Amino acid sequence: MKAFNNGDIVEQNSVRIHLNSVTSAMGTLIFEALRCYKKDGADGELYAFRSLDHYRRLQASLRCLNMEPPVSYDEFKSAISRVIVANGISDNCYLKVIVYWDQILAGTSLFDLSEMSPKIAVLVKTTSEEFFSNCQSLRCCVSSWRRINEEALPVTAKASANYFNARLGLIDALRNGYHNAIFLDHVGRVSEAAEANVFLVRWSDHTVVTPSLDSSILPGITRDTIMHLVRNSSQFRLEERSVNRAELYSADEIFLVNTAQLVRQISEIDGRTSACSGASDVLRIREGLLDILFQRTPQNEEWFCRVA
Repeated sequence: MKAFNNGDIVEQNSVRIHLNSVTSAMGTLIFEALRCYKKDGADGELYAFRSLDHYRRLQASLRCLNMEPPVSYDEFKSAISRVIVANGISDNCYLKVIVYWDQILAGTSLFDLSEMSPKIAVLVKTTSEEFFSNCQSLRCCVSSWRRINEEALPVTAKASANYFNARLGLIDALRNGYHNAIFLDHVGRVSEAAEANVFLVRWSDHTVVTPSLDSSILPGITRDTIMHLVRNSSQFRLEERSVNRAELYSADEIFLVNTAQLVRQISEIDGRTSACSGASDVLRIREGLLDILFQRTPQNEEWFCRVA
């Protein structure tokens, strides 16, 4: 596969940094992940989904470091198009956009990052049709590790340093036979899973609940899309608010969302299976999301940017 690296199209495995680079040694990697989809009924047309929102979040993450993206939004779109064309991709695909610093540390790490020039890379891989037909079911646990909060790190930044927190929870979860861990924030409210936002469903009134932004969560773009879907649906009502741990155990359905996996149902939390059985509402929400992504139903036109 080929990649975009700081203006050039290169072999993907040639995009490397030194072990003692600013990014590797100091954990200063900022990234975004987004998808491109074929429009149903339009052969050869490939659209990036919510690329402007991904760019704006990349910009917000970098501003935490007092930096700006090394490319404009138009250059960002062009990089996506170039790497897709270079790889001859005409199908659904997943892209990772990485901003990094490859300068090698020489002695002290007490330097002003703004004096160094960041670089940008775009990596891509195709997505099989089977991925969209399979709603994976997960066994989860509540992590003993708490989710980082704004008093320690900017939780809204999509930065590699923040994912060390998620990895700690995953290590324990996987060791104990679970697929993922759900974190509580510093005051014990439900926050998010490792690399995914959390939603709960209450069948009695078809209410969909998700932790609010003050629960130390990443403002996920798939999360926002699901919220848009629910708000505009006659089948559901939405609550964005603080969620306590007991609600995880009493919810009728729970699901996780992110760009990488879209929607995944939770079949068990901490050994409690009956509270999370069934998939009626989750499957309807997932199908509604796919309808949006493949432009089967009229939606916000600005969410879609043709890239091939």
